[in-house]
Amino acid sequence: VPTITSAPTSGTAAVTLQTDQGAVPLTLDRAQGPCAVENFLSLTTAGYYDGTPCHRLTGGGSLSVLQCGDPTGTGSG
Repeated sequence: VPTITSAPTSGTAAVTLQTDQGAVPLTLDRAQGPCAVENFLSLTTAGYYDGTPCHRLTGGGSLSVLQCGDPTGTGSG
């Protein structure tokens, strides 16, 4: 995985999370988290998330969460 030395601080990046339940479109806002966006894109390009399970899905009240990408599949990795 390449080292991130600088990250764009404006614009967005479109990403599609492919799951066995269908596609989940994401729009990443570089102004809100430039390093986080670059890190996510770098790991995605390197195939880090390929084949990892989504280990948590909650929905109720005002908070819904789909948590994916832990290589251990447990949420602790």
